[in-house]
Amino acid sequence: MDFETYSPKAFASIKEIDSDLRDRCVEITMLRATKDFPEPEAFLPVWSDIRDKLYRLLLTRWKDAREIYQTTGEGVSHRVRELWRPIETILKLENVSDVEIQNIKDVFLESMQITQAELSDHEYELFSVLLEMLEQQENKKGVFTVGEIAEKLSKEEGVKDKAIQIWVGRMLRQFSLFDYPCGRKSGNKRQYFFSYDHVKNIFERYKSC
Repeated sequence: MDFETYSPKAFASIKEIDSDLRDRCVEITMLRATKDFPEPEAFLPVWSDIRDKLYRLLLTRWKDAREIYQTTGEGVSHRVRELWRPIETILKLENVSDVEIQNIKDVFLESMQITQAELSDHEYELFSVLLEMLEQQENKKGVFTVGEIAEKLSKEEGVKDKAIQIWVGRMLRQFSLFDYPCGRKSGNKRQYFFSYDHVKNIFERYKSC
């Protein structure tokens, strides 16, 4: 059997991974950054292939490309801005019309929607409910069970309470909303310690692109 079968592996996903696989993993939740990441260093190996293909253009027009790049990325942020700025720079360098650039940008943004970690209506409501619950607590900190949070969410016809509780528990783990678990309450219900500042910080990362 191949050695790689037993070697350590890393998996990345914007969705919850299969339970059988999760049982064999050490999970690390990666939250959306609050600021844009710095530009990657030009000497990193990942850029070698791209540089090879752009040498001819940049040797003759590198000053123009540098100046144009500084003006790009308007109206977008985070990962979307990271990916769009090089495209916009090349388009402007080749004197593509503003109308055509906007059309290309619209298609680009549409294609990016599927990969964006925007909050769904249900996720937005969960954050709002949890923040409201914490605002009512002393020092804006409190211990809640999944059921206590779930019962404050709006109910959809045909959806069982148990299903809502399972979803809430999964979201609490996915977004790392609690500071730490607090064992089990009477009735064998899991409870968690939450703080307003922590939940609000995560909410700010995801509520808009």
